[in-house]
Amino acid sequence: MDLLKHLGIHARHVKGVNYVSYFRSHLGVAEASRNAVAALRSAGIDVAPHDISHLANSPTGIYDVDLGISLRSDHDVTILGVNADETPRTLASLPSDLRSTLLIGSWNWETSEFPEQWCDRFELVDEVWVGSNFVAEAVRAKATVPVLVVPYAVSVPEVEPSKDWLAQICPGVQLDEFIFICFFDVASVPFRKNPQGAVDAFKRAFRPHEPVRLIVKALNGERDSDLLRSLKDETAGHRVTIWDASLESLERFRLLASTDAFVSLHRAEGFGLVIAEAMALGRPVIVTGWSGNTDFTSSDNAALVGHDLIRSKQPYPPYPAGTLWAEPDLDDAARQMRRIWEDSDWRKKIGAAAARTIAGKLSPEVIGAAIKSRLERLSASTRPYKRTRGSSLHSPGRAIPIAAALGLVSRDAFRRPLFYAVRVPRVPRLLFSQGLTAVLSRLALSAQDRDLNIRPRLSFRGMVLRIWSILNKTRLTKTDVNEAEATIAGRQHDRRPSR
Repeated sequence: MDLLKHLGIHARHVKGVNYVSYFRSHLGVAEASRNAVAALRSAGIDVAPHDISHLANSPTGIYDVDLGISLRSDHDVTILGVNADETPRTLASLPSDLRSTLLIGSWNWETSEFPEQWCDRFELVDEVWVGSNFVAEAVRAKATVPVLVVPYAVSVPEVEPSKDWLAQICPGVQLDEFIFICFFDVASVPFRKNPQGAVDAFKRAFRPHEPVRLIVKALNGERDSDLLRSLKDETAGHRVTIWDASLESLERFRLLASTDAFVSLHRAEGFGLVIAEAMALGRPVIVTGWSGNTDFTSSDNAALVGHDLIRSKQPYPPYPAGTLWAEPDLDDAARQMRRIWEDSDWRKKIGAAAARTIAGKLSPEVIGAAIKSRLERLSASTRPYKRTRGSSLHSPGRAIPIAAALGLVSRDAFRRPLFYAVRVPRVPRLLFSQGLTAVLSRLALSAQDRDLNIRPRLSFRGMVLRIWSILNKTRLTKTDVNEAEATIAGRQHDRRPSR
């Protein structure tokens, strides 16, 4: 920032942002967005929320976020609290004045490789924010826009823990039991969350006569009743409760606070928001030591479970076959769970350390200040962004005659052959899903936008990194990629004018 001031470029005070998300939905991405709004407001930034819960196939509820508190709704920056796959549909539903602002995509992803079929979403935003370094590494490998790590703010309300209350609402719970709990959403790839792993580890750790219970809290259980029935059958005779109930926000936090420990034997996490929430409440957590949660979990504040990294032989949509997953060591998990129960001193120690970590690194005040700093830097930037998105390729109602479209695309392909060459594998899928006319119109509108010189769509650096990303599928080493980036940096340095 000092250099910018020296050059005469001064950051403006950022008064506010527009924020688009599923604010009333029972979704992890929605909870992250609600927390982000709280963080922004704690930093003195006005937020104009735009709720799109009607676009989500998820239950809704009452949340502590005021959707009408904004002083204005014509801010220059819009944050899209939706993932990459839903970005086109979300933009198409927004008024043109929001689409023409600087757009920041707040995206989550859960594995080490970002989907190739979503790479066109980079064309729709000016910047991408992700919640962890794990996700940043995956997204940056294919991104053509800046990608920054902006961790999720973690905000937990003051709730009164109560075993009496828990025993009343949750089937099977007894007052003298030590309670472990794990969460998963049936509609969000149970294989990744791995509730089966938590059940198996618990069964290895404890005998039925011991006063210890595992609650497996499910959401959207109606999406796969066979899965819930299978879990219930496998846990018959054990102190395991498979509980499918939709809870309001305060009830969910009270549930976390009323249990004794949280378990997540996930195979991958983009961030691990519920893990962080349990830690904020001072609960000891037993978690797989891999992926997004490692930004805030360590051996000092959590029981980290060992794992093996294994590539899957079958797909778990949207994750393809060959995805890299962490397979937690269930014997190690069982040992950790038993120690949590038996060793009260250690349990209290890591629980207290967990609460300190979240308060120090992920509180709304800490994250709000970080977001404000980034927005001020963007306000000082002279880099152009696509202010005409309101009439861009994903806008409804805009069409180009076929002959004109063919001419635009032909000229653009002649000027930018590499841009089209790397996208050839996507063509059959796009033709099948959208049809020839729609695909041609989309390409033509994109080419027309480039003719208007709104902003470079793909820099030299971006093209080279995209090639290296493709070649990386042939298992090039990280050293090779670093050498490629060094070559790019050297070439860019050589192009700088001498002073």
